[in-house]
Amino acid sequence: MSSSEDVDNIDTAVVAKTRVHCFVDGFNLYHALDWFNDGKTKEDNHKYRKYKWISLRDLAKCFVGGNEDLIGVDFFTTVPTLDIGKQMRHRAFIRAQECHGVNVTLGAFREKFVRCEASCRGNFSIRIEKQTDVNIAIRMLDLAHQDKFDKAILVSGDTDLIPVIKLIRNRWPKKEIIAVLPIGRRQNGLEMRQACNSEIKMNESHLQRSLMGEQVIDEMNGVRVNRPIEYIPVK
Repeated sequence: MSSSEDVDNIDTAVVAKTRVHCFVDGFNLYHALDWFNDGKTKEDNHKYRKYKWISLRDLAKCFVGGNEDLIGVDFFTTVPTLDIGKQMRHRAFIRAQECHGVNVTLGAFREKFVRCEASCRGNFSIRIEKQTDVNIAIRMLDLAHQDKFDKAILVSGDTDLIPVIKLIRNRWPKKEIIAVLPIGRRQNGLEMRQACNSEIKMNESHLQRSLMGEQVIDEMNGVRVNRPIEYIPVK
């Protein structure tokens, strides 16, 4: 082999980076930010609400190492249907993520009738989020099958995702799946941590570094998204 061929091989080895794809369970993360379970006071329970206006791509970058390349971020969520204010805020958040190059997959809310276990014993309806865990599983499996990533970062504490994690690890043992449990929910995530190759702990500094500004701009497509008043960070 010639010396020039040796140099070419060395250069290829140096530039080859681990391909990382991040999958974000939107409502799992949202509820962790909306209510801190270990808070001692109501104010403490709300301590992470100021981080609702974050860039999921910037958050994903917090978990990517120096010899790794973030090749994609997928955000799985559902738009509220009954509360117009929540719907408008969430649509603004989705548009802001798209401005940052995040791929968005929508699920749906479905009505479910449940029986009151208190004294009334009546039946009433609630709306529950559907399809998110299935959408995440399908997307992860599809990209693994296409060999689109070497490492998957999964931002979720949903144990319904454990079967697809085990399937991918069994079918493609060289691929890694890293658990990033939403902040404040780690104590309930033992099963998820055990199913994955390893875990990265989400902390408040990750959220601080991911906050978006008052206006998100996509110059290429001429899109400007204003931050909802309710998402202004309050110290």
